[in-house]
Amino acid sequence: MVFLQIGPEQIISAGTGGTMVDLTMSLVSVLIVISYAMPLITDFGIMEFTGVLIKDFVKPLFTVPGRSAVDLMTSWFGASNAAVLLTEKQYNTGYYTAREAAVIMTNFSVVSIPFCYIVTSILGVQHLFTQFYIILVIVGFTLALIMPRIPPLSNMPDTYNEETGKMVNEEVPEGKTKFQFALELAAVRAEKSNFSDVIKSGSDMFLSVLFILSPIIISWGTISLILVEYTPIFKWLSYPIGFYLNILGIEQAYQVAPAALVGFADMFIPALILAPVTIVKTKFVLGILSLIQIIYLTEVGIIIIQSKVPLGFKELFIIFLERTIIAIPLIILLTNIIL
Repeated sequence: MVFLQIGPEQIISAGTGGTMVDLTMSLVSVLIVISYAMPLITDFGIMEFTGVLIKDFVKPLFTVPGRSAVDLMTSWFGASNAAVLLTEKQYNTGYYTAREAAVIMTNFSVVSIPFCYIVTSILGVQHLFTQFYIILVIVGFTLALIMPRIPPLSNMPDTYNEETGKMVNEEVPEGKTKFQFALELAAVRAEKSNFSDVIKSGSDMFLSVLFILSPIIISWGTISLILVEYTPIFKWLSYPIGFYLNILGIEQAYQVAPAALVGFADMFIPALILAPVTIVKTKFVLGILSLIQIIYLTEVGIIIIQSKVPLGFKELFIIFLERTIIAIPLIILLTNIIL
């Protein structure tokens, strides 16, 4: 309908279906590369090597294996949906439990640095990007400490995929140093992989994205954007958030409150809503919030829901609200200190 420009304006307009088709086309083009690059990350020992070396730091803080740091790096320098796909694959092959995969998907699949700069440019606060990103990292780190320890994430089953069982071991045996064991695990893993496996695994992932995931992203993304563009539902739902922001001293709180919720539908919309706002501090705070919420249906939410990880729409929305409520006072406090 969007391609042929046939149908109701609500579906085919540039702000709804048109946005989702463009977004999905760009997503597919990125995933052509990611699909074939991901086996190089997962199947040749990088995650085993990293996991053993930093397990003692990562596990106590975030309750996840050390190898999850690779997911974080994939997001920072690539794309958050790439990190979610990487985590899904690790769960499917027995390297994460359901709880670990859920924690990583909803806390470590951060927005990439280039996109953060694009958002600051849209908001007109790019001259404050350093302060913007410092606060984003601090709050993101704090949320990653808190979220795994509260429901619904703390109630997730800490069990491996039944089809594969546990396939990971980061415990260093006696008589070996951490570096020796990390290198040994990485070498064993790399020895089991070959170029044909990379091609097969990459092709399977890309075809799955193209024919299974893309239609779902376009469909649900369009529905979400129709609710944002053509109904007052987000305005109604955001009233309590407006009250919360107002109490915490944010100017034009009720006017910008919808931006705090529409990010659940899509990561681009909050920046577009905030762009006309004239108060720099308000844009600065809500801009950081929009990037720290992480769970965007059109980008990563649908991928998570479609995966075998037991996270549904309800759990994702609860996690989104928890991240929003906890993050707002932290962002405001740090903004008042740094700016």
